[in-house]
Amino acid sequence: MNIALVEDNKMNANIVRNLLSDFGQKNGLSLSIEYFSEGRTFLENFEKYRYSIIFMDIFMGDMNGVDAAQQVRESDQQCLLIFLTSSDGFMPQAFSLHAFEYIQKPASKERIFHVLSDALSVLPSVSRSLKFSCSRQTIRILYCDIVCVESNGHNTNITDSHGNVFSPYISFSELIKPL
Repeated sequence: MNIALVEDNKMNANIVRNLLSDFGQKNGLSLSIEYFSEGRTFLENFEKYRYSIIFMDIFMGDMNGVDAAQQVRESDQQCLLIFLTSSDGFMPQAFSLHAFEYIQKPASKERIFHVLSDALSVLPSVSRSLKFSCSRQTIRILYCDIVCVESNGHNTNITDSHGNVFSPYISFSELIKPL
């Protein structure tokens, strides 16, 4: 499971990262936790469907977490957004973005574990995606969104549930290996 942690306070980030790791170990989960100290840096590295869960601080120096989350929601409605903050003042904006949870700092082990347990109950057991390059862009499509894959010489056409057609320069046999 890929988790993004967006938190400008390094001490708070270390606490949450350790709690996430503890939860993963206790539950036999393989967690990949990517840490970002700024909202803009996170957005520069963000890829659609890359993260199952995003822990987002609200008060950050460069950009507030609600604004960052809004940009995430423009392309990825699948990930679970969990806000971490010292204030309850942004709760309406957070939940208008379909936040999964809103945790006030300092976050306790019990609270983080409870939220993660709830998250596991709603996440698909494996949210797998197909990643490929097309037109000098990295594309990631959830397996459940793939409608059709057809061979066309050395190219393969992939149609997703939104009607998008991608034609990466890859043979059909290479493309279906991860499937």
